[in-house]
Amino acid sequence: MDGQTMLSLLTNKLAKFISILCIIIIASFLSPESRGIHDSVGDLEVTLKGSSVFTNINPQFAIEAIQKVTWNEETKTYSVEIDNETFSYYGVLDKNLNLQNSIIKNREGKLIKALGHDKRVTKVNSEKQQIEIAYYRGNRLKETKEFTYGSELFDSDILFLYLQQKLLKGTRDFKGCILQKARGIKVNAEFKLFQVNDLEKIAPEFDFPAVFKDRTKYNHEVYVYVMQLTGILKIFYPHKYYYAYENTYPYSLLAYWGGEPAAAEFHFFTRDKF
Repeated sequence: MDGQTMLSLLTNKLAKFISILCIIIIASFLSPESRGIHDSVGDLEVTLKGSSVFTNINPQFAIEAIQKVTWNEETKTYSVEIDNETFSYYGVLDKNLNLQNSIIKNREGKLIKALGHDKRVTKVNSEKQQIEIAYYRGNRLKETKEFTYGSELFDSDILFLYLQQKLLKGTRDFKGCILQKARGIKVNAEFKLFQVNDLEKIAPEFDFPAVFKDRTKYNHEVYVYVMQLTGILKIFYPHKYYYAYENTYPYSLLAYWGGEPAAAEFHFFTRDKF
């Protein structure tokens, strides 16, 4: 092999090495931190304190809200607690965020009237691979519904938790089926991940409440998943939902908002420091 041929081979190998190195560097900027791409068992444990505005219920003021996720090492389960003046939620999930059971109690009159129930109890029948939902008004059982569940069926009550798990696994854009338990229906949706420093700019269709105006801009980029229905339902309900997360591990929830702009809801949080 002459020197020119050897030099050519070395040059080609060097070029390939540089190309691969560039791809790795670019990927590190485009994807969530590599340290977050791992088994997320226990990483979702957090207490978030914040406030909420429901445009069609309390448009002029914010109510206090708390979301608490606790990992139980003995039972290998998460417990999720959500509490505000409008409703309370308690649910138990396995390490993969598969729901085991949950209960939600609606407290606000307008919400109860719109939904037709003030309590919703959900249980999973693992033998039948079904989710069973019971709807109550007072002590009276109004109706029950059953749904077959799969690996990409997301519970709308705790969608914020599934999306944080997606970030931990390095997932950007994806599609899935959402179980909208309040209405008792399943809908298909797509999720797209963006990196932004201005929440109002990514969601220009919303008029953010004045109480949150100073919390919509950052001096660094944060992650935002944008959710929208797909298929024919998108024609009848074109509105989007937004979920914002910190840009560093463990990607704690910052805010979520969405729905029909005239009746939107807004939730902003801060991570509780212990």
